[in-house]
Amino acid sequence: MTEKKKLLVRAIIGGVTAKLLLLGFWVWFHLTGWSPQGTVPVGDFTLAAGATVAMFGSYWLAVVVEFTCIFALGASIGIATMPFADDTRSLLKDSFVHFIVTGALVLLNAWVFCLLDWGWRLLLIPYTLLYLLIWFGRWVGWYVEVAQIKVKLGLAPAHSPLKWRETLPYLPFLLVLCIVLPIALVWADLFFFAGSFPMLSGLLMPYILFPVVGLCSGISLGKRQGFCVLYPVAAYLLYVPIVFWLFNYTALFHADLLFTFALIGNIIGAVHRKCKQDKEVSP
Repeated sequence: MTEKKKLLVRAIIGGVTAKLLLLGFWVWFHLTGWSPQGTVPVGDFTLAAGATVAMFGSYWLAVVVEFTCIFALGASIGIATMPFADDTRSLLKDSFVHFIVTGALVLLNAWVFCLLDWGWRLLLIPYTLLYLLIWFGRWVGWYVEVAQIKVKLGLAPAHSPLKWRETLPYLPFLLVLCIVLPIALVWADLFFFAGSFPMLSGLLMPYILFPVVGLCSGISLGKRQGFCVLYPVAAYLLYVPIVFWLFNYTALFHADLLFTFALIGNIIGAVHRKCKQDKEVSP
């Protein structure tokens, strides 16, 4: 598959996933009766925010605009790691352009969903953190690839028990994801959204960041090192103390989500690695 086709496929997958997440949120809002800024009238179901409908003057136009914008954002996120593969100059240029374009789409979605009065600049904080996590994940991936080359050349020891040594390079990544990120988002919620629903730590982090980052990092590790059961376990154990420090026992499902998606991603990556190895050895 050519690079352009890979780019298109990942953009479509990212866009469709974002739309499905948005649809899932509308269903969840309807079932729980939660109504941020008039988003979901209690007892009624809608595919568009009430404030957005009022802004555009048409329900279906609001639905089309919302789903188009969220698709564009998802598509941009879907190709997040695609520009990061050339020489250093191209790497920095393409990454900077992608960072600016995706940031503009984040603000566009905030405007479309009428969230600008919720401290819209705050949205750039989790976006920048997520972008840094992607970059951090790529760096870890490159480090692991170098280690694999050493193994093939006989310059490194064989696999360790439960692959703890192979999982170790991802530990700094997990420390940022499970400790630094939650603290930053809780602080941001208290500073900007005091007295209202914690949009970042209560909604964005557990329902979007943890599933997406956990899945992608798990796939990354699995594709490079195979199945590493210690990775999702470490993610769970690192985050549980943060749950009781920043939240309470009712937020333990955050750790469950992170564990589940990291495990699923690692299995997917390991299966991909096994299939690739079998294809290489087959005549």
